[in-house]
This record gives sequence, structure tokens and C-alpha cells, in this order.
Amino acid sequence: MPFSFIEIEKRKTRIVFLFFFILLLFYFFSAWLIIVAVKFFFFAFSGLRLRSFFYFSPKLIGGIFVVALISAIFHWVFSISNVNERIIKVLGSKEPDKDDLYHKRFMNIIEEVKIASGGLNISAVVMPILAMNAFSLANFKNQGIIGITEGLLARLDRAEIEAVVAHEVAHIVSRDTLIKTVAVSIFGVYGSILAKVKNSLTETRYSYGRGRGLVFLVFMYVVLSLINSLGKIISCFISRQCEYRADSVAVRLTRDPLSLAKALYKISIHWRGAGLGYESLESIFIINPAYRGLDEKEGFFASLFSTHPPLLKRINILLDMAHADFGELTLTSQQKKPRRVKPPQPLSETQLRWFANKDGVWQGPFSASQLISLEWVTNQTFLKRENSNKICFLYQEPSLLELVHQKRGGSMLCPLCFYPLAKGYYEGVLVYLCNSCGGILVKEEKLPRILIREEIGFSSEVIEKAKNVEQLSKKTFLPQKNITAVLLCPLCRQKMLRNFYTLAVLLEVDRCYYCKVIWFDKDELEVLQYFVEKARGSIR
Repeated sequence: MPFSFIEIEKRKTRIVFLFFFILLLFYFFSAWLIIVAVKFFFFAFSGLRLRSFFYFSPKLIGGIFVVALISAIFHWVFSISNVNERIIKVLGSKEPDKDDLYHKRFMNIIEEVKIASGGLNISAVVMPILAMNAFSLANFKNQGIIGITEGLLARLDRAEIEAVVAHEVAHIVSRDTLIKTVAVSIFGVYGSILAKVKNSLTETRYSYGRGRGLVFLVFMYVVLSLINSLGKIISCFISRQCEYRADSVAVRLTRDPLSLAKALYKISIHWRGAGLGYESLESIFIINPAYRGLDEKEGFFASLFSTHPPLLKRINILLDMAHADFGELTLTSQQKKPRRVKPPQPLSETQLRWFANKDGVWQGPFSASQLISLEWVTNQTFLKRENSNKICFLYQEPSLLELVHQKRGGSMLCPLCFYPLAKGYYEGVLVYLCNSCGGILVKEEKLPRILIREEIGFSSEVIEKAKNVEQLSKKTFLPQKNITAVLLCPLCRQKMLRNFYTLAVLLEVDRCYYCKVIWFDKDELEVLQYFVEKARGSIR
């Protein structure tokens, strides 16, 4: 049964005090062990009797307690202050991009769930990784955060994302998230730091720069290992039952148990984030990032040392609510969404050619991009279309007039054909398109989102180009790059560097290292997508 508000507050207070008491005991016994070690060192040289070695005066015990109390308070205050921001930084999460269609859908779902749950103070973040997972955070100011990964955004439909968000909202409402956030901030965050210290220790061990740095790293490793071990003990107080309860509340909010079951199943069969150093933060995620056999077991030890209940049991409970079976779930979950193939670039007004009259002499023909680049062309210039004798002023051709105004206003121009770039969406990401030559300008930070998503299919022309690039990649010697045409960045007008995207994929692209953008000629971005999807098994 769900807790009442008073019961939730009492439970939260008890567990928070328990966490502080464990922290106090940790520092008390740590100080006690340090003093014992010091006395043992002097015991070998001063001839103290064994009784004196184990004797602690009341004043000394009181001093140890005061030191432990101050250390515990400092640790507590440091860990709790700006707890949400600190954990988000460790996870590398960012605010959703308002210009991204997938991110907009996520933000809309958050707003809907906030209204359904009574106007909770919840914000959204996105983890820019391919893994599939979701998490929630909360602090003592009742500020909640729900985060999901780019991989989850790309592979789940709207109903499934709603179910995942509702699950995390249930944790926030029941204060489970606050308890988990406190436990993670006090102990779990240091697990990620421990992994980095361990890597640094390994590198220092095999390098020539040994000395004080190595001693400091060893000291840090020992301290963080103790804190990390304490965190594993703390995880025993995080009940598995809260996951069952959150699933139940999510079903009440969405009235759709099947979507939550599908979401859990899809997350379970994909990469969940193992190996990224988030294992010590496992309690805040909807599913443990690292697979552990103990999570799928039941019994005393499994309940004591595992923060998540058996996934198969959770799914079966939801399937019973939906009156569905596991076979139906696997069949529907493995069905891929239909993908649309990007249509070929249609012949448009801007690809027509015109003659322009200069001082009574017809010159041309010119394409639209060439025409607007001529300095002597004005709104009153006489034009006539190729293969036509009809003469008109430039201002009588609305499409050309708009291009001239954009050019004079300093809009971004295609680096290849000098046609004004237009904003558009590709795989839900805001990009700049050239409707003349078919090129695409993409910010480097947004490119991983495009490569994760699988909305756009591949035409036979794209597949043929990808095979040609693949043949080049198999050659012993790299082909000579085409450096005859140097493009200018549409943003800063500096020269772009033309090179291969990677040495594994010999696809030539143009990069601006000042503006952090990449220019893809027609079909080049689709070719890159093809290789990425083939590498991860999405294409056979």
C-alpha cells in the first residue's frame, strides 16, 4: 500500500539519521584505528606494556568522538550541498536541446506528468550516451530531476517514455529518490572518483614519475576504497520493494502497464551503461547499469545486497496487469519501426537558369546561386528564364528576390554553391540544409544524436556510395584526399579542413575547428549513418 505523507516523512527522517550515524561510526573507528597504529609504532620502540597499548582514557575517547563528529558533519554538508548538480556533473548529463524534436517530446512528457502529479518541481536532463537507462534525483529543497539517455530516447516510443518517466516520478513522490540521492551523494559519487584514481595509479605505476604523486594516489585509493565499501553497506538499507511500488504507481498514472513492460524489456536487452563508471550509482537508475546475477535472484542475501528486484519478475507482474504474455511482449518489442527513406532532391525553382541584362547585353545563363552573387544585379535587373522569351524584373520573381535579401542581410550561405542555408530537421536534430546541392551543416556536438537514431532509412544510391567508401577503406594505402576545392565555413568564413571522418571510415568531410561544425555533401551523412548502424548490428 502507498505511504501517507506523514509516514513518508517519518521514514525519510529515520533513514537520513541512520545514514549520518553510520558516517559518524565510520570516522570514529577510522580515528581509533589511526591512534592504534600510532601506539603500535611506538610500542615497538618504547617498551610499553600491552595493557597500556590497548588503554584509552575517557578524554582520549571524547577527543576521538569530537574529531569524528566534526569530520562527519563536514562530509555530510559537503556531500549534500548542490547534490543534484554534482551528480549530474558526474553523469555528464545536460539540459535538453529545445531545438531537438526528440528532446522536445521528452520535455512535453515531463510537463504532462508534472500536471498529473500535482505540479511537482521537476526538471529534465539528457545523458549523451548510446546506452539505454533512466534515473531520478531529488534534494531537501523538493527539487526533482529526471534524466534519460540518448539511446533510450531513440529506441522507445512516446508511450514507453511516458511509462519510464512516470516510474521515476513515483520515486520522487514517495521520497525514495531523496533517500537514494543522499546515499549516493555521501558514498556512491566517490566510487566514480575511485575508478579514475585507480586508472591514474595504474598509469603512474608503469611510468617514470614515481614519488610523492604515487604516495598521494595510494592514500586517496585507500580512503576512497573504504568510503566505497561503506556505500555498499548503505545500499543494504535501500529496499527492493520501492521498485515494485514505483512500477505500480506508474501504471496508475499512465493506465498502460504494457508500455512499461516493453520499456523494461528493451532496456534489459541493450547496453545499459556498464563500464562507464556508474556502477556505484546503481540505486538511482531504473535498471542496474551493470548486469549482476544477484539482481535476478531472490532470498535473504539478494534482498540485502541488491538494490533492484529481479527484472523478469517485474515484467511478469506488469504483463499480468495488461493481460498479456511474455511471448507477445518479445514479438512486439523486436518489431522495428518503419523507416522513411530520404527522398531525392526535387528539381525546384532555384535550380532553373536565367539570363540577366547588363547594359543592354544579355549575359548568362546563371543558376540562382550564381545570379545573386553578382554585385551588379539589383531588384530592377531584367531577367529571362532559359528557353523562354518572357522578360521580367528580378523583383517579379519572389523566390529570387528573397534570396537576394537574405544574401544582403548576411544569412549563412552554402560553402559549395553559395545558396542560402535553411533550417531543417534531420533525425529530429536541427541542422542547416542546402536545398540546391543537398548538403548539410551539422554541429559536432549534435552529430552523435543523429548517429544514435534510426528514423531515416537508406536508398539504393546511398548504399552503393557506402560500398564504394568501404572498398577504399580496405586498401593498404590511403587514397589521396581532394584538396583542390577549399570550402569556407558558413559561420565564420574561415577555411574548412577537408579530411577523413575517421581512419576506419574513409569518408571525406569538411570541418571547421573554430565553430565546431561539419559540412556533409549530398548523401555523405547518410553514408556515415549506414556505417555506424552496420557496426552496431542494426544492418545485416
